[in-house]
Amino acid sequence: MTTFHGTNQDVINVFFAAFGEPDYFDVKMVNAGLASLAQNRQAAYTGPAVEDLPNLSDADRQALLQVLAQPVNWPEFGFTADKTSIQAGDPVKFSWKVSDGVEGVYFWNGLAFEGVGGTDSRTVQPQKTSDYRLKVVARHGQEFISTPIQVVVTARSKPCIGVNVISNGDAARAAIAAGCKFISVTFNPDLARELKQQHPDVLVASRANFYKGHLPSLAEFRDKHGYALSTPGMIVYGVNENDQIGDGGQSGERPDEIRKRSEWDAQMWQVCKDAGVIFAGGGYAMGGPNIVVPVIRAAMKQYYAPLFNAGMWFNQHMYSGNDHSNTPIKTRIFNTTPFTVTWDGITATGRRTWWLEERPRFYLQWCGFDGDKSTFISDEIGVDNPGPFSDFGFTAQEVGAWCARWQAINSEPMPDGAHGAYKVIGGALFQSGDPGTWKAFEVNRYFDGIKAAGVW
Repeated sequence: MTTFHGTNQDVINVFFAAFGEPDYFDVKMVNAGLASLAQNRQAAYTGPAVEDLPNLSDADRQALLQVLAQPVNWPEFGFTADKTSIQAGDPVKFSWKVSDGVEGVYFWNGLAFEGVGGTDSRTVQPQKTSDYRLKVVARHGQEFISTPIQVVVTARSKPCIGVNVISNGDAARAAIAAGCKFISVTFNPDLARELKQQHPDVLVASRANFYKGHLPSLAEFRDKHGYALSTPGMIVYGVNENDQIGDGGQSGERPDEIRKRSEWDAQMWQVCKDAGVIFAGGGYAMGGPNIVVPVIRAAMKQYYAPLFNAGMWFNQHMYSGNDHSNTPIKTRIFNTTPFTVTWDGITATGRRTWWLEERPRFYLQWCGFDGDKSTFISDEIGVDNPGPFSDFGFTAQEVGAWCARWQAINSEPMPDGAHGAYKVIGGALFQSGDPGTWKAFEVNRYFDGIKAAGVW
């Protein structure tokens, strides 16, 4: 006896191959008592053997047996994903290549099978753990389903709201006691080392005070960061803002500054890798570099994207700044109404203050940075230009709300089509501990409001 093996759909496929349109179903399968198979195509076939099917001629049975005797032409196809573990909303790219001679190729996109090309790809942004698969329909209707690829989705992690402490150990310890998990230590590598050793679960970074006007030598870099360079888990910054070298100029006429800075960062990154610590290059000020200028955008893509995509962290100051409008800064900051702006032929839509507070997004969208490859960090966040929170009368609760907002918008996924995920590990409020030059920026007065906002 010759028995059909496989699903009900497989049996339908055999009838189609044996008899073709239009008789295979409306006549042959109905006569054989198999019309009900179409109601549950993926169920295993449990009906009679070929020889026991009713109302078929010997010629009909012989035609079925000839099809069953033919070797199955299994199509060859590769089906891969660029990642299988993500945070909710991150993009996952599926790619495949199917051999010629098939009737159709279909990708399960999480909701339905969509028809796709034989050599093709699709990007999805799952919000929950899901299985994805490829279906290939061979000639004569045989269906082949790939082994599912499961993408494990976890809740998006939010960046740490930290504090930039200017050399002051008491200020650093007060922030940690209040619940802060990220301390950016400026001008005191010994304190940075002490804090990291005492609080291994806290992100600790070291920022040096280099002489202005020139890029530091390797010896100066080692000397200024001291023992921070030999402390496991330490984050070490490069140069700061435009102190040592510019960011390409306001009108974009000096992309060579970007090149020189990136080459210096590459050397210091290697030093830090050899020492077993994390290096964060860049260090650009709020609003810089001016990547709406084509030559600066191109310079960032040429010189910094390869470093970031090879694993180097990138430091970018991300304040809420003055937009030179008559709108009160509190109203403007907390306004979520989208707006559209066009720079140099590039149109983008987003929040009113996004250009300053979410600068890394533009590196991913415009400059070739791949968010799956490395991490952004900010050793200065807050309100600035022309002044800090205190100049605008922010209460502790309002500063807490600002922190929650900054944390939320910098943990959202990138839109489809951007280069990878969007990962900001932390932003440090500037500043605490300096009773002199930067006294107006003192943020320890706001700690209660920050804690109440749930960011610590």
